[in-house]
Amino acid sequence: MSLVLGIWLQFKEFKQSKDPNLSKYLRTALKLYVLPGIDSKTKHLSPKEIAAYSAKLSAKRLKNALGLFDEQFALALEAGKTSKATKGNYRSALGRFMR
Repeated sequence: MSLVLGIWLQFKEFKQSKDPNLSKYLRTALKLYVLPGIDSKTKHLSPKEIAAYSAKLSAKRLKNALGLFDEQFALALEAGKTSKATKGNYRSALGRFMR
């Protein structure tokens, strides 16, 4: 199964969640914090380009997604690009996705 299909299936499950923002938090966590930790070029990709990139990405590279998230979030926090309060929402959605 491709990564894109796997992510889509997860989003479908997330959309049925009681938390309507869960899929939004997951997309943000992947786009802003996880994918740039894998490849810094992804920071400036459009949503269509990210989908194409994700189609080629092996699931093995996402194995350490939570660690990558923590590292990249800490850098964004130090740079003043985000607030500490948002970490819980994004990390929770990513953790549920990874399970």
